[in-house]
Amino acid sequence: MTEKRVLCFGDSNTWGFDPATGGRFPKEVRWVGRLSGLLGADFDVISEGLNGRCATGPDPVMRLNSAYDDLVVALRTHMPIEHVVMMLGTNDFKRRFALSERDIITGLGHLVDLILKSDELVGRGANRLILVAPLAINLDGALDPAQAEHRALDFKDAVDVSKRLPAQIKHLAQERGCTFVDPNETLKSSELDAIHWDAETHADFAEMLAQRLVP
Repeated sequence: MTEKRVLCFGDSNTWGFDPATGGRFPKEVRWVGRLSGLLGADFDVISEGLNGRCATGPDPVMRLNSAYDDLVVALRTHMPIEHVVMMLGTNDFKRRFALSERDIITGLGHLVDLILKSDELVGRGANRLILVAPLAINLDGALDPAQAEHRALDFKDAVDVSKRLPAQIKHLAQERGCTFVDPNETLKSSELDAIHWDAETHADFAEMLAQRLVP
């Protein structure tokens, strides 16, 4: 039986950044690894997460390529692909970019169109693309003092934008016929740094996605 390949394309929360240590969670803790375990041998779940990746373009400060260019490579590298799970937007909230939720949606829209027009995606059902809203930023939690200052500098102007973005992503998904998942309904980022996920959130999110991928 041919494996159903699932491409997970995102930023540090797809990569598996551990807010407690600054390192990377083990594979069995990261949501991509957990999802692979839940889906079983019929699925090949691939992690294409990159710390700092933006939806709207390159980041010259972190010396990162455009997500669009990265996605072109990822689609070609892992073809044929049964499903794409895409979760981006958090890094676009950074103060130095000064982006609105509409700016971020425009960037996400370009990525969505690339995927849906791609020859690397098996079949033509737009619902094979799962758009995931990033978790909103909450700077009122018990931030680690070592991280509080730079988190506030990076994201203090973006809290409201991050809360409005999920509704915009839902609208984009409806327009394009994609599947939409909003973890904000039940999950939150770690209070240690307001951005990244703890192990429990990774586990809960994997369960959420597995239910969408296996009816």
